[in-house]
Amino acid sequence: MRYTKAMRIQLSASDQWVSGPALAVIGTWDPLLTAHKQLFEKLVRRGTNTGLVPVVIILFPSPARLLNPDPDICLEYTDLSARVALIRKCAEVKVVTVRMSTQDLNASTLSFFDLLESHIHLSELWLGANQSLGRCKQGSAAAIAALTRKRKILLRRLEVSKASKAGASALRSLGEGKIREAIQYVGSAPTWHRPRSGVLKLRWPIGNYSAVPVLQPSLTPVFGPDPISVEIVRASRGGILKWPAREVEWLSFSAGPADPSQVTQ
Repeated sequence: MRYTKAMRIQLSASDQWVSGPALAVIGTWDPLLTAHKQLFEKLVRRGTNTGLVPVVIILFPSPARLLNPDPDICLEYTDLSARVALIRKCAEVKVVTVRMSTQDLNASTLSFFDLLESHIHLSELWLGANQSLGRCKQGSAAAIAALTRKRKILLRRLEVSKASKAGASALRSLGEGKIREAIQYVGSAPTWHRPRSGVLKLRWPIGNYSAVPVLQPSLTPVFGPDPISVEIVRASRGGILKWPAREVEWLSFSAGPADPSQVTQ
């Protein structure tokens, strides 16, 4: 295999090896929007009509985060576990997560496809209208088109979706500590899974947040009658949040430090 040692399939956030020919779409899916749900439903319909297994591929971390030297600019709306759970709620798809590092941005398109085909038999690929798979020529549209032709993979370029702008607006609101505004853009709340250490590293604005303990991530906002107050405090590298209790599996955030009427304990 020619893929880099750093780039790998993260098995803990992926379905098992997918047998049979597959139809896949690639993205970061953070935040997960209504437009993404509709896309996954189209993927499933196409898979049903063609006999292909629909697969949603997650690039993690986001290439934008790897490219940007300032991690406080490229925030995450949900953690990876929540992302996988939400995608599975959207449609009957398989999920494959590609774990990446900064050096993988310089890897060739060939190495990326080699990695994918170690886990799925790719027959058809959907990409965004301007989506690349790496820096410069090796990840360009021309390189992708040439490689997919060589490997007899049908490549489909999706139209630009105006609805996708809601994601950028939500992340901007998140960066300002306006969780309620972000939820309005996305349609679901930022949700994070309890870390083993009990301390969540979260590069959101410092301050108090309202959150609702939930059993699992939801595609709709969760506003419980008794939200709890949690605080993100400054640490040497970004912010940290002390998890409220071990029995709390997930936190669905409902308000941030820039929202009025914060919960107090």
